[in-house]
Amino acid sequence: SNSNVTDVIDRETKKNHKDVVLHCCKNCLKEIDTSINTTEDFYNSLDKEEIESQNIELDIFGYVKNWGKISKAVREKNNYTCEKCGLKPTNNLDKRFWQVHHINGNKIDNRTSNLKCLCIYCHSMVDIKHSNNFSKGSKIIELEIFINKYKKEI
Repeated sequence: SNSNVTDVIDRETKKNHKDVVLHCCKNCLKEIDTSINTTEDFYNSLDKEEIESQNIELDIFGYVKNWGKISKAVREKNNYTCEKCGLKPTNNLDKRFWQVHHINGNKIDNRTSNLKCLCIYCHSMVDIKHSNNFSKGSKIIELEIFINKYKKEI
């Protein structure tokens, strides 16, 4: 949500709950910044002037709603080749290990010049923040699978 509160509809009762502060589930907490625990925390972490001026909708992780399409287009444009180490996937299933990095760290700055196609290993090594992000939850498992599969190449 792009606001500190959000409306929630109960799927079973269809009751609409207005202006709710949501708390992240434990699975989401593993994936996001540990200082963000509620929709209010997330809202407070955003650059509101930029979002309001551009009327941008974000997902729970702070990416624009069409991030999946943007990310895929960048990876395809680069033929799923890591722009740091030059590694390419050995099969289509392994394309999941290639990601798009925001060079300036701003997740809503999706200019081509700010996006870089990286393998999961190079992405995890960008800086200490990325290293920490890839050391927990499902990301560490994916990274370990990648390293075991491509250890000769990296």
